[in-house]
Amino acid sequence: MKKSKYSKKYAKILRASKTEAKSVVQWCSEWDITRSTWYNWIEAHEEFAEAVEMADIHMKARFTKNYMDVMEGTATGNAGMQVNAAKYILGWDGKPEAVKEETADIRVLNIQIMPSKPELKLITDNVIDIKVENE
Repeated sequence: MKKSKYSKKYAKILRASKTEAKSVVQWCSEWDITRSTWYNWIEAHEEFAEAVEMADIHMKARFTKNYMDVMEGTATGNAGMQVNAAKYILGWDGKPEAVKEETADIRVLNIQIMPSKPELKLITDNVIDIKVENE
């Protein structure tokens, strides 16, 4: 592969790519450069580094909109998209949140034995929560 020479046109293309969500690998493939060349250009050319940063912001904004649409139910998506949205948009670290609380609440469930069948039926609309006040 021949060594690619940097041109300011690359920074201009990235700045104009607000609606294109492409990865570094996709850009490198399109321009026939290696990833090391890409990162060398970032180090050597300030306008390219800024254009890369803005392209990354535009890409994240586009994905954020897509994820939010799925989470709000205005677009279709899968569980993987929702997990990614929770991680990368809402900052979830992937660990379940558990909160230990001391409580004196007593939950009373109404259980009825059906006379025709010896099965238990839980009557959910008759659930009563009783709060016990500690003195």
